[in-house]
Amino acid sequence: RHMVCPLDVPVLLRIILSRLIELQHTVTRAQLQVLAEFAQCPPEKTKLMALAQAGGEDLYTQEVLAKHLTVVEVLQKFPSVKLSLGAFIGLMPRMQPRYYSIASSALEQPDKVSVCVARVKGKTDTGREHVGVCSNYLQTVPFPDPVAKNEGDTLPVYCFVKDTGSSFRLPKDPSVPVILIGPGTGVAPFLGFLQERRQQKAGPSMLFFGCRGAADHLYKEEMEKFKESGVIEDLEVAYSREQPGKKVYVQDLLAAKGTKVWEWLGKRGAHGFVC
Repeated sequence: RHMVCPLDVPVLLRIILSRLIELQHTVTRAQLQVLAEFAQCPPEKTKLMALAQAGGEDLYTQEVLAKHLTVVEVLQKFPSVKLSLGAFIGLMPRMQPRYYSIASSALEQPDKVSVCVARVKGKTDTGREHVGVCSNYLQTVPFPDPVAKNEGDTLPVYCFVKDTGSSFRLPKDPSVPVILIGPGTGVAPFLGFLQERRQQKAGPSMLFFGCRGAADHLYKEEMEKFKESGVIEDLEVAYSREQPGKKVYVQDLLAAKGTKVWEWLGKRGAHGFVC
């Protein structure tokens, strides 16, 4: 579940930097303390020590957290910090697994698991392009297998399924109504919920979904099919940027449906979910 660097065997530096350590995480106070010890310039050492101080919330917040500074950016900003490659790698945290909600039901898709992933990519305040490690990796798969016996074979994507022990689960009684509120990729677990309820021939559901516009409407066809088949009784979609000068959000649709929502919750014992 964590990429572990193998010992006593040669490992390409490219593999270590791209797959085994986190290069884009925001530098911590503990790391700043270590970097200060390696600083050769007294003014730079003093500044790093100030950023690393436990009580220096404002300075650390403004100069580091707000700008999402990484260790690499700190090294560029404080050139007197001299780290060996081994010290640098030892300072960095291990690559962590990325968790995504399952967007399907085993009752409906027993041999397949679906996920809904928003690609992370954008500029930080320092001008660095932040690229989500896993979301952008998934966008580029499948990769050709360089040692494949058959032409067209691709490398597998390794994953694992973890039961988090969350109480975010459908009611045990399928007849109980549910109200699902999921803007953007927050709708992912609800797709699995709705597939499950379709197979269970369960009670009624409401789905409130929000996004910027029609172009961002994830799973539009699937939602409409759920509505047509009766799995969803009320499908409410809010486009916040579709009409110039008029922003509509999920909470606006909830307010408009307030009487029915309250009736479901108060009189019919509906379960409400927000993701």
